[in-house]
Amino acid sequence: MNTNEAKMQEVLKSRGIEMAEEIIVKEEIPEEAYGIKQLMKTYYVLLNTVDIELTYWYNRVYWENTDEIPMIRRAKALAATYAHIIPTIQPYEKLVINKTKYVRGAYPFPWVSCSFFNAQAEALLAQAAAPARSEADEISVVAAGGGIVTQDFGEVISLAKKFGIRKESIPVLVKASKPWKDGSVEALSYKYTDLLPHADVFHAAMDSVICMFDSFCIPQGREVINYYVPLQYGYDRILEICDEKIGELLGEAGTDGLRGMERGYYYIAIKEFVKGMQRWCLNFVKQAKYLASI
Repeated sequence: MNTNEAKMQEVLKSRGIEMAEEIIVKEEIPEEAYGIKQLMKTYYVLLNTVDIELTYWYNRVYWENTDEIPMIRRAKALAATYAHIIPTIQPYEKLVINKTKYVRGAYPFPWVSCSFFNAQAEALLAQAAAPARSEADEISVVAAGGGIVTQDFGEVISLAKKFGIRKESIPVLVKASKPWKDGSVEALSYKYTDLLPHADVFHAAMDSVICMFDSFCIPQGREVINYYVPLQYGYDRILEICDEKIGELLGEAGTDGLRGMERGYYYIAIKEFVKGMQRWCLNFVKQAKYLASI
């Protein structure tokens, strides 16, 4: 018995649980299916590519709704990004839906962080206007870190020596970044960090790059969806539930009118977002049916 197994036995015994001596069952790992092999082969030769589609639609719809309640405004903008993503389905791919039209894609969101794009704006526009470089065939960027675009080639510009962005997308990225100069999460983070005692210590830590770039003033993290809800109810039922909640809360908030109205706005926002998600899925259904027909 190795050290880990002995420790496990000790922990379980302390809780009154007896464990069989042999708990490891060895099984042969089956060879991956032909389709999976082909998909991986495709993935390994692709480069990290910046897709400006999501950035464009969020920006466009956000600024079109300047008179909207902030929560609903953001939901409309985010819904538009999903509703307009060009659906891409590879041969052999069965588990579909992607947040960019590229298999190995990434997208900038300047409403979170835009200082890099704004600082590089003139240089990027100058590179976009420059003649295409001809040594594309000589660059083997896959070997330099798995799809990372470390230098410019052809009609592609290297963004931060990591992502390739097509020249025609750069003016859109620059235009989308400028309005967020003082209003991004990044900008507001630093604004409110400077109000705190010992802000100089925080800035020194950030400048020393001893931890992940972020701020403790505006927490950021990950959200894990409760898959039970969409799988159990479906999008149509979720939209109905939103309508029910809106009817319960708007104007009939009990003793807490302010919070009740805010909860009502939340369900209006969720409804907008779910409609965008629904259209996202249906666009992939349409694409799958088209591919099947040919």
